[in-house]
Amino acid sequence: HVKVIGNEACVSNNVGVSIADYPTIEVQPSGNAIGPSNVICGDSTSQITGVVTSSLGTGLWSLSNSSAASATVNVSSGAVTNITPVGTDVTLEYRITNGSGAQCIDDVHEIIISSIPKLTPNIEIEAGDDICELTSTSLSLITMENLGNAILKWYINEVPISNSSSSIVLDTLTVDAIISVSALSSESCISKSTDSTSTRITVIKKPVITVSGLNFCSGSTTILSVDNGESDSYQWMLSGSLDVLGTSSSYTTGVEGVYEVIGINSSVSGAVSCESTPATIEIFEEIVEVNAGLDQKIELSGSETSITISLQGTSTLNNSGNVDWVSSMDANIESPSSLMTDVSIGSGEYTFLLRDVSAFGCLDEDVVTIYVESSLMIYDAFTPPSNGSNGDGLNDAWFIDGIESYNKYSIKVFNRYGTKIREWNEDTWESWDGTTESGEMLPVGTYWYVIEIPELGNYSGDLTLVR
Repeated sequence: HVKVIGNEACVSNNVGVSIADYPTIEVQPSGNAIGPSNVICGDSTSQITGVVTSSLGTGLWSLSNSSAASATVNVSSGAVTNITPVGTDVTLEYRITNGSGAQCIDDVHEIIISSIPKLTPNIEIEAGDDICELTSTSLSLITMENLGNAILKWYINEVPISNSSSSIVLDTLTVDAIISVSALSSESCISKSTDSTSTRITVIKKPVITVSGLNFCSGSTTILSVDNGESDSYQWMLSGSLDVLGTSSSYTTGVEGVYEVIGINSSVSGAVSCESTPATIEIFEEIVEVNAGLDQKIELSGSETSITISLQGTSTLNNSGNVDWVSSMDANIESPSSLMTDVSIGSGEYTFLLRDVSAFGCLDEDVVTIYVESSLMIYDAFTPPSNGSNGDGLNDAWFIDGIESYNKYSIKVFNRYGTKIREWNEDTWESWDGTTESGEMLPVGTYWYVIEIPELGNYSGDLTLVR
């Protein structure tokens, strides 16, 4: 009550006043409100539970802001109300009314309910390309929506890798791979917590090749071949040149030098080509040139029937090849496998062939001719004795000195008319006394002889018979 004391000390009537204590309110969202306190997601309807403690009056929930016109409150006298936010913050109050109709408002414990839109992460990755193995490439997200505080996570063939940015660099791929990325949100208001996107990268293998080939003989060719690997195509080049010589797995050449070959694998579209490390090989032209020496003409002296001479051959292989001397006639070649060798031969015409063969089978050959003449003496006149007279022992018969050193020969004598009058061979020849086969003396005159020696050659000439 209030006592009013005036100047005249009069006391007024007593007036009763009810004083209510402020209500104590604890509010927790429940139901669809899954975020922190006082947060309702999107257009969800959330139940607000308020535990109200007050000593006076009846309490009611009410909206204090008219901007949330479409929000509804169950203004019952209980401690529960339902609210559906419309995208703006909603302020709720709890009012109590005393018995005199006065209201006490708990301004300190106003409840502000926030409405947060529901989030759905949306991401999309760019399309992957065909690449060569172990080649660097990058991928990026081309769409990133409603991520909020979402965490990005990348995967290679479902295996997570340490990367949370919006792009990735790949440089270790050796096989085809599915590259995927996911967005995981921790926001309080989401309708879907994750989103993912993926693309495929096709990895083109780089060929691994080796090459082989042999040196080649002068004037011929050799084949260079790729020994391993199955590439889509190849490129053959001379080292230092960009000119492509061939595109198959082998190449035939007759030019020495250092050759490179590259294996190439291509994508199905042909847009990407992956090259191997160049394989190299050096080949040489094998030049074999032999010289058997100069032709010779040798004359035996005196009673010699054979002679030893030296064959002087040369070769570009310098005794590193396979040397062989071969004679056209019987000859005693001391070292037929050496470029220089001695040989014993009799009279006649000899042809010696020198052949040299390299380790790669390249060969050359040359011949040398040796003429060996005996000391053959053919007299051009003789004086056989006349009938009834004795010869003086001088030139009484026709002799051919040195012919006996040959194994085979023939001697023929003709008159001036071309008629053969006598003939001998190696078995019947000794000398001729100027008679016929029957022993008849031939007249004085000029005759013609023909001597044939296979080992030496043919001889012919005039023979004068004098009596």
